[in-house]
Amino acid sequence: MRRLHRSVTRVVSPRRPQDIPNGSTNMNDTSRKVICNLRIDSEIKAAAMKAAKADRRTLTSLIENLLEDHCRRTGHISQSAQQ
Repeated sequence: MRRLHRSVTRVVSPRRPQDIPNGSTNMNDTSRKVICNLRIDSEIKAAAMKAAKADRRTLTSLIENLLEDHCRRTGHISQSAQQ
């Protein structure tokens, strides 16, 4: 990781195949986590943080789970795909 500004840190992508998780040689492996910045209303964020805390999970985990459920219901991810 490289330090960008005070507390901002950027994850640097691995450049060599042996540095890629799970031994994959595909730099665009879909099993890797990526950063996704989004802008939402402050009230929605507060409600989401409250919901995440009630579920004992992180806000990121809650959002990822909600997006995955939506994509499965709408057919963008197959129902049989690994959870």
